Amino acid sequence: MVEDDSELDRLIGRVAIKIGTLIRLVNPMNILFVKASGDYVDITMTTGETLHSKELISHLENRLSKYLFVRVHRSYIVNSEYIKEIRTKGDDYELVVSDGTKIPSGCTYRKQIQNQFLEK
Repeated sequence: MVEDDSELDRLIGRVAIKIGTLIRLVNPMNILFVKASGDYVDITMTTGETLHSKELISHLENRLSKYLFVRVHRSYIVNSEYIKEIRTKGDDYELVVSDGTKIPSGCTYRKQIQNQFLEK
């Protein structure tokens, strides 16, 4: 018996995303980034499709962290495989992903970005 979403994700190798009354099984490598939008999250796929889910961004962060995703802002989680540029913007950073979207970093996540990408 599957106890929670993380267990289901592990068993099927995909992430179960609740969209209304449906559960969509998504290959995490097809997720470009996640953006919190009020009580919802918008999940932008590499295909250009956007999934709209009522899941909490913190819940998705926990489930996606094992797949090379990184939280860079209180409203954004990014698949690190698709980050093509990191730009300095004052004391913070701006990440550019493969589709050209510019994602701001927040001061809370500055050190994490430095540790993960800039101090190797």
